[in-house]
Amino acid sequence: MSKSSVRSDFISDSSSSDEDLPSMGSLRDRLARKRNIAGFQSNSICSNSATLPVSPEIDNLYSADIVTVDCYSCSDNNYKPITVDNCNSTSASVTHVSSKPTEPKVKKRSAEEIQDRKRQAQGKKEQRERDKQMKEAEKEMRKIERESKKPFSLTTCLKYIQVLIDTHIVNTCGLGAVILKSCEELGVTCETRELLVPFTVMWKRQVTECKMSSDMKIQTIQDNKEEDDIIVVVPVTEFVQMINVFKLKQQGQLNEGLTFRDYVIQIESCLPDKTVTFIVFGMEQYFRDLKSKTQRKYKQAVQGSSNNTKKSNKDMVAMVTVSRVDVEEALTDTLLQTGCTTFMLEKPEEVADFIRRFSKAVAERPAKKDRFNPVFSFYEEGTSGVKVDKNGNGLLKVWKQQLLQFKNCSPDVAQAIITEYPSPLLLRKAYQACCTEREAIKLLENIVVRRGAGVLETTRRVGKEMARRIFLFFTCDDPDMIIK
Repeated sequence: MSKSSVRSDFISDSSSSDEDLPSMGSLRDRLARKRNIAGFQSNSICSNSATLPVSPEIDNLYSADIVTVDCYSCSDNNYKPITVDNCNSTSASVTHVSSKPTEPKVKKRSAEEIQDRKRQAQGKKEQRERDKQMKEAEKEMRKIERESKKPFSLTTCLKYIQVLIDTHIVNTCGLGAVILKSCEELGVTCETRELLVPFTVMWKRQVTECKMSSDMKIQTIQDNKEEDDIIVVVPVTEFVQMINVFKLKQQGQLNEGLTFRDYVIQIESCLPDKTVTFIVFGMEQYFRDLKSKTQRKYKQAVQGSSNNTKKSNKDMVAMVTVSRVDVEEALTDTLLQTGCTTFMLEKPEEVADFIRRFSKAVAERPAKKDRFNPVFSFYEEGTSGVKVDKNGNGLLKVWKQQLLQFKNCSPDVAQAIITEYPSPLLLRKAYQACCTEREAIKLLENIVVRRGAGVLETTRRVGKEMARRIFLFFTCDDPDMIIK
């Protein structure tokens, strides 16, 4: 069918008047030119309610907003007309149709929703900041914890120990120079100051404490903690006076006076919760001087010189006389009544060396305090552990020490067993390969034990009893069984 027939059918539609024909033809031509449509095809199928796009020029041509075009399905010979509503009418609507698919309209959010989203975003941001601060605080806390363990480590503890020496020891006893030199060789700091109790030596350890505040900030506090041990240096003149008072009280010649036991009790009351150790410096020199003066007295008495005799008598009166027996009795009484320990030292070097060794022991005590504590009830108390490195060096020593826990097992017997079975696993596998208990006991029973060397070398056997104990230890399933 040609265009003319279609147009005639279109014009003959009752919905359009003769006045509208020029306008309709012009509208159709414009729509065809805008969409590059040459004409209607015979096989085109239109939807029941389709809208054709209208250019802006049509908007300007007509006062209506939307043009609605109703298209009907077409057959081969029957074409139904296309009707266009009144375009000039103010009530007519113009629909702008786009070839692109229309996007769904986004629902506008309310002010409350916007504020809620902002609050959620702010909360997430604050949470991320808190997590970041928490991780940094944990990292810093681990670093501070590693630093806080150094004062108690066996390798670095000496760097954090400070030795405090009372000024009376330096000025009266003349021990300051040798003690300072000895502490410098050890690697600890030494300081001289006036302490609460005269003639004392004490120690302080530098420790680091850390705590976390509410705002995730770590606060470190460095403090000098006093150790529990204190050394008191007793001058020999005062010590002799206290021993003499004790002797006179024992003899009933004196009722008042300060004995060495009373002196120790006073010091312990001034230093509660402290372990006090006493050093008496120069007692042997006192006995030598006393012996020399006694001999000089007899010599002068024999020679008969009156002037020297008067002078020596004045020295003997000024010098208090005590014997070694009096000193031993006073020290024994003090030890029984108070439990304190007293050391007799003679040379300044001995005092300095004693303080150096004491300082090292005080510094290493936290690292060694659990070394001799038994881990298991069957482990012998007082035995130290064996170190085993990552290469396995030291395992033979552990195996040997395990064998030494058995009664009457000497180092020679343990070494002979280790030579045959270098590990407990090999011995257990050998026991499992045996068919009878008697055969298993004989594995160790006839092992030769060599003692001594050269012409003095002797040999013996491990023995049936020792072999039986070891066999029961490795094969018994009863945990409460006592191996006798």
